[in-house]
Amino acid sequence: MDVENWIAMAGVAIAFGIAVRQDVLTRQSKRVSNSVTLITKFMEPEARIARFRVRSILQKVPPGGQDYSMIDEDDRAALASISSLFGLVSLLDDKNEIELDIILSSFGDSIVTNFERLKDYKLWRDSRHPGSDSLWRHFEMAAKKARERGYTSASQARTLTISTV
Repeated sequence: MDVENWIAMAGVAIAFGIAVRQDVLTRQSKRVSNSVTLITKFMEPEARIARFRVRSILQKVPPGGQDYSMIDEDDRAALASISSLFGLVSLLDDKNEIELDIILSSFGDSIVTNFERLKDYKLWRDSRHPGSDSLWRHFEMAAKKARERGYTSASQARTLTISTV
């Protein structure tokens, strides 16, 4: 093989390397953009209100937390909205469409806190609607991923703070 062919092959290899690198950077940029879009969605007034309503909705349940039938449809829709919104984190992460650490740095504790608050409600809901838990499965996975990275629920954070004082 003569020098010209070697030079041509080297040029093709360099061009291929550049194309691969550009593709990686484009995908990474898209994941960051998707992450920012998701954070923006979390910060929309409707989503913020739903997140902050979880505790007050659950206060309607008598002590013992086994009967959630007194929660009306609008409140149940708010709880489903939270589960689907936070579940979207895990779903998009599984598809490599977001930068999970960007989302969790802003909402990791909130995901874990709301999942912990809604665990008993989920069990009650599952007993009434078996097999329709896709929203909740992704929410549970998002909470698991957040916990694996060190995020905690608000009650756990308070316990840690009190015990270290």
